[in-house]
Amino acid sequence: MARMAILQVSHKSLCIHLKVLIKPGLPMENTIDDGIAVPQAGEWHVYILQCCDDTLYTGIARDLEARIAVHNDGKGAKYTRSRRPLVLVYTESANGRGAAQRREYAIRRLKLGEKRALIRSRHSEQP
Repeated sequence: MARMAILQVSHKSLCIHLKVLIKPGLPMENTIDDGIAVPQAGEWHVYILQCCDDTLYTGIARDLEARIAVHNDGKGAKYTRSRRPLVLVYTESANGRGAAQRREYAIRRLKLGEKRALIRSRHSEQP
């Protein structure tokens, strides 16, 4: 039997309530009412942000939305503080922090053209 839970997500003055359907047999993966998957607890993401000066910043985070908000508030990485607003242009999931850090390092080592090709390839995969 599925059960409903309410999650509260807060960041500064913003507070969001989510109704989450918790299905039996899936203790860590939840589904929001309309079928959108909620990332598993502890899932890591590798992301690329495009800065206002057209440069790219690569990082990792567990809570991607919160991390991007921190960057855009000017409280993230020193590199991004003076390059706002930032736009998320690429993201991928990783199985653990170590895997995310290795992938972040690999992406950071790419040349700019290779990073842009990676971003374009991800956009072309989406329907």
